[in-house]
Order: sequence, then C-alpha cells, then structure tokens
Amino acid sequence: MPNGPGFRLTFAYYFSATLLLSAYLFSRLLKLDLASPLPYELGALAGLSVAIVGTYFNRNQTVEWPVTSPKRFGNRLDQVLRDLGFSPQGVWEPADAPAAPEPDAAPKLPVLLYQRSASNLGWTASQVYVQIGPQSAKVMGRAIVLGQIRQRLEA
Repeated sequence: MPNGPGFRLTFAYYFSATLLLSAYLFSRLLKLDLASPLPYELGALAGLSVAIVGTYFNRNQTVEWPVTSPKRFGNRLDQVLRDLGFSPQGVWEPADAPAAPEPDAAPKLPVLLYQRSASNLGWTASQVYVQIGPQSAKVMGRAIVLGQIRQRLEA
C-alpha cells in the first residue's frame, strides 16, 4: 500500500504556499514594502487558516475495516467508489517492486487503484487504493473521500 503525504507535509505545503502568496498580496494591497513585517504577519494568519482547512480535507489516511466476506465487501466497495465517480485503473505496482518475488516470501495481496478525474463529481483529481484480505480491507486516500466512503458503506 503506498504512503501519501501525511499531516505534517500537507500542513506545511498549505501554510507555506499561502503565507508567501498572501504576504505578497498584502504588501501590494496595503502599499507596504516586503521588508515590513506586517504583510508576513497577516500572511501567517491566512496561512494558518488555509493550512488547517486544507489539511483536514486533503491529508491522506488509511482506514481498515473488518471483513467477513471479502468478495461481497469488494463488490459493495466497488459500487460505492463508482457512485463517487471513481473508475478502476487496475492493480497498483510500486515503482521499486522486484521483477520476481522471493521464493520464500508470503504472497502479497493485490492493491487495486481507483481514480477520479477533476471533472468527475469533484473539484480535484483523486486516487483511492484498496487492499482486501481474508479478514480485513484497507483503503487509502484523501480524508474527505474516505469519509464519503464510510458514510455510504455504513448506510
């Protein structure tokens, strides 16, 4: 299962991008020099606000559900993902995967990739990774998408 950017990296991305952009905009709007601390102070407030909201919705999470029937759960999850605008893209293979598996290694469960384009029921493109085992299923994606999946599965 791939690892996406976690809380810290997502927060830092939103905070720093918003801080720099808003400091520049505040310096122009208030006719201040960029050497003045006020645009950066206002930019830090804007960056903090945007970072909190952006991190809440766009951080990557992994959720694990107990499964009694993997096939039935897989069919239900596939239908939920299709209803949310995702389409199956096949089996995800890591870029650094060995060409041939080790002979003594336990067989790994496949990781299925679902993808949604930006124009398909959402503002941004998104990917969801699914790994269904005999007793549990792991799903990794954006927090907001996982919340939608959880609501529909538990309905």
